[in-house]
Amino acid sequence: MSESRPIRIVEPYAHTRHVKIPTSFQGVPLIDFLSERYPYRSRAYWAERVQAGDVRIEGSDMSHPEDVFKRASAVTFFTPRVVEPTVPDEVRIVGEGEGWVAVEKPAPMPVHPGGRYFKNTCLAITEELLGQKIYPVHRLDAVTSGLVVFATDDRMASTMTQDLTKGHVEKEYRAHVFGRVEQDEQLIDQPIRRKSGFVFESVPLEASAPALTTPETPAPEPTNPKLESKGRGSLKQAQTLIRVLERGQDSSLVECIPFTGRTHQIRLHCQAMGHPILEDPIYGPDGDTSGNTLQNGAIRLQHAAMRWPTLGIYLRLDPPSSWKV
Repeated sequence: MSESRPIRIVEPYAHTRHVKIPTSFQGVPLIDFLSERYPYRSRAYWAERVQAGDVRIEGSDMSHPEDVFKRASAVTFFTPRVVEPTVPDEVRIVGEGEGWVAVEKPAPMPVHPGGRYFKNTCLAITEELLGQKIYPVHRLDAVTSGLVVFATDDRMASTMTQDLTKGHVEKEYRAHVFGRVEQDEQLIDQPIRRKSGFVFESVPLEASAPALTTPETPAPEPTNPKLESKGRGSLKQAQTLIRVLERGQDSSLVECIPFTGRTHQIRLHCQAMGHPILEDPIYGPDGDTSGNTLQNGAIRLQHAAMRWPTLGIYLRLDPPSSWKV
């Protein structure tokens, strides 16, 4: 019998959303952008919303679902009744200091507003717990549990953001992965790009190099910060050190130390290692990379520790008791 968990429910509400349009969508029909960006709604739903006049394009008179983006920079749409999915009501404060607070985020729960969530977010819930405005400084997938640090004033937010940008913060993840990982330690060095919608992909360097190389221009070194590529997004360098913590016959517990901070990096690099994270609906053993599967459950990935030497912060969580190899 599974253990029951407290859940958080918010009443339905009206909401107007303003979204910037990435340059990669220039020349793409409006209906394709909406369907790819918000795959939890059908194309028929978005077509009806556009034709009803609920979707407005900044700097454009686009009014038909098949109209193509040209110079538009943002889209605004109104939803008269937002019904947010429930989330675990389990956010807890695990550390505080001058100008910052750290919480343990359950999964599934997004950190920031967006997609289907605006009030059932770690940010909004932590603000309720503290009774004050706070500032997000780093990201964590909705399906990932673990440490999230917020700044409690704008000056500290700037300081923390700079530290993260300069690589002064050490992060450590734990993952429960499929299969027995035989190699004690390995470095996964594969750049990452957006594939479509919320789905990303990692590309082996030897596979990406030909597309990035000409006879006059040698292949970039792995330390190159940004590798250009065709597709929805450009390839960006990504490196993760993976160490085995515990081996089982059918699964393993590993420690993942990211040297870069790309979207879905740990998930993609465990997949690239040949041992995807358990219960991952996209990159897991039975993952669906079409982008049609909702990420509405927790996966076996935890942001377990953070070391912030410049601020004297060191935080570590115990592994979930349900992870048994």
